[in-house]
Amino acid sequence: MTRLNIFVISFSLLLTACGGGSDSDSDNTTGNGNNGGNTAEITYVAGEIKYSADSEDNVEAPMNDKTYGSVGQNCASSTYYFESENVVVFGGEGYPETDLKYAATLVEQNLDTAFSKMDITKEEFTKARPLYIAKVAESIIDLMVSGWVIEDNHLDITSLPLDPYGIPFDSTGWSDANYSEKTVLVEAYWNSLDASGQYLVGKEFDSVSNFKISELFVPTGAYKVPAKIMVCLSDMMNESQYGEGTLLGMNLARRSVYKRVNNDESQVVLHELIHTIQQNISSPLKTIGFTLDHWFKEGQATFLAGQNKASSKDGMRPVDVVTYYDESQNFSSGNDAYKYYAFAYSLIADKEAIKGLLYDVRNYTGGGDTVPSNGVSGTAFESAFDANMTTTLKNFRSNYDSF
Repeated sequence: MTRLNIFVISFSLLLTACGGGSDSDSDNTTGNGNNGGNTAEITYVAGEIKYSADSEDNVEAPMNDKTYGSVGQNCASSTYYFESENVVVFGGEGYPETDLKYAATLVEQNLDTAFSKMDITKEEFTKARPLYIAKVAESIIDLMVSGWVIEDNHLDITSLPLDPYGIPFDSTGWSDANYSEKTVLVEAYWNSLDASGQYLVGKEFDSVSNFKISELFVPTGAYKVPAKIMVCLSDMMNESQYGEGTLLGMNLARRSVYKRVNNDESQVVLHELIHTIQQNISSPLKTIGFTLDHWFKEGQATFLAGQNKASSKDGMRPVDVVTYYDESQNFSSGNDAYKYYAFAYSLIADKEAIKGLLYDVRNYTGGGDTVPSNGVSGTAFESAFDANMTTTLKNFRSNYDSF
């Protein structure tokens, strides 16, 4: 396989979040009986409409990549945006400025709340946030795993002079590991680096690879994740499918076109910010649908956002919903399912333990199938659950009725 082929992504396999409930990792907020406050009257947050080309300090929306989720690709490489203290909102130049300002305001108003409810500080989030979009990171990781040849010498990550940068790679067990095992090790190493560390490893990658990325080290460009929370106003969203949390930030419907029946846009944004934090902390390389159990990720977002929670188990078994596809096998309505996800999450809602779980998923170096499927949790999530909760995941699911 050539290096260029590594950039060919199958989006049917790599969707980040929601998008109408047709994807295995759907986490679209579609109402679910939400009862948030009225947001019809709002004072817009301070900020400025900008164009990327106006200044070298301005940002550009990344190129088309799985980090956009399932419905945000219309913002790919966009240059028109509104910027506030913590948020950049991209949209078409024909959109009313108030659409961009409204989205930025909702995110700014809910960001500190989301951090607090997740027990994650802004500093921790910033450190965990990746520097490069997935296409770039995955290409660097593949090179580190599969190696390259210089003057008949086969080299890999263990050949790079990383020690001077203070970010050495632990090569224990490397020589005996197969390709899949090496990939897990390098992914965990990459996830352990902050943005500056990823930059330095990327620099080494660039120095030894024939596959050059022209914008790898420039301040702005299509290959980097914006430092601020990025919102894409997506024409594929509507009043029902209003928000989608992603690695970049989130995709939202346009306020001038769609409004929530219950005026609960702010609560939906809080829900999606929980997903954004989940994604950046636990799964910056993979989407959360490929690492976290569906009941867990949706239960955490629904519960912490203060959305409807079931008052009892009612004989339902939300913990059997490991992937989105499991939902239809256990619930007749997705709206009904969310309140039971929230109830299940409430039984284990220990902030410190959950935080440890998310970080352990991020840093997982064990074996097995890390991707959940057909009611079977991935090994990364199960291992992290067992290490941080007061019971094992197997026991929690097997004896859910008695918890």
